[in-house]
Amino acid sequence: RSIGQVQSKGTLDYNALLVKFQRRFANNFSFLNSYTWGKAIDLNSDNDGLVTLTNVYDPQYNRGPADYDITHTLSSSWVYEIPWAREKLYGGWQLGGIMLLRGGLPLTVTQTQGVQSTGTGNRPNRVCDGKLANPTIDRWFDLDCFKATTESTATYGDAGRNIIRGPGSFNIDASLIKNTKIGRFATEFRVEAFNILNHPQFANPNTTIGN
Repeated sequence: RSIGQVQSKGTLDYNALLVKFQRRFANNFSFLNSYTWGKAIDLNSDNDGLVTLTNVYDPQYNRGPADYDITHTLSSSWVYEIPWAREKLYGGWQLGGIMLLRGGLPLTVTQTQGVQSTGTGNRPNRVCDGKLANPTIDRWFDLDCFKATTESTATYGDAGRNIIRGPGSFNIDASLIKNTKIGRFATEFRVEAFNILNHPQFANPNTTIGN
């Protein structure tokens, strides 16, 4: 027989700086720009069910950036009303756009061999930083900086949780709008283009290393 224990326990620290620049509609132009720097640190970010810490004897072993932590987020939206003949039937044209620039989500480097004495997963040992100056989709971080633990019975690796960052996001959407008013009726014709620069949005890399 086995005896288990379930506790509702954890910590979360969050700090952020928000800066906003806004221009209300004037001289045919308006924009809203916002930047957020944030840092969220917790023990585990899974709130959907029972969570087992990697090292139940030392919860602080799991302390690190939250799974949803994003350090930098920049968003910008703008509207420009084409000034010629605004009051005539062929006027009422507007150009608009939305830009999103966001850093990557944190990732944890794990190893295929878990801790046999506890039945949990494990993280490798970190022998160097692991970040690459020019990462590619084929080599996003330095695998040579992480070595699997040599003893799998009760040895936890020293690599921290969520110490690698995945690819960020960059996207621009644009729109062309034609507003027409006939008597009491107002109509809007809109053409929209998403990811107008056709910029690729990559998924997170595999962060599991072998023994």
